[in-house]
Amino acid sequence: MLSAITWKHILVPVDFSEHSQQAVQIAAYLAGQCAARITLLHVLELPASAPVEAGQAMDATLKSANNCLDELAGDVPTPVVCDVSSYLSTEGVVPGIIEAAREYSVDLIIIAPHQSSWFRRIIHGNHTEDLLNRAPCAVLVVGSPKPASH
Repeated sequence: MLSAITWKHILVPVDFSEHSQQAVQIAAYLAGQCAARITLLHVLELPASAPVEAGQAMDATLKSANNCLDELAGDVPTPVVCDVSSYLSTEGVVPGIIEAAREYSVDLIIIAPHQSSWFRRIIHGNHTEDLLNRAPCAVLVVGSPKPASH
């Protein structure tokens, strides 16, 4: 017999799109049901060969991302603990998410698939599929609701 699944710490990577905001709402609902903690994460890709001057620009970008994360966290409707974190990654978005998942010891990642063109998927690959294959914990992929057809 299966026992109820309970998560203690949920990681929600966001890109500030409408889809990722829906993932935050779903995470808030699940966290409320499980008394789990949520961490909202935004990963910034930093080129490995970035010039020194890029550091100051990245500091401003990190601050802006954290402000946006704080605003998004303020919209979480349930009384769950909601942390925010911006990560700099020279390895890419998925390695940044995986690194954060390990660092924060999360047991669930909730992600909305990035909506991109077929061309971009060919060039950059599919982040969602890569995360599903490499994540150190369970991954819940949430899509946007489809309108009912009549």
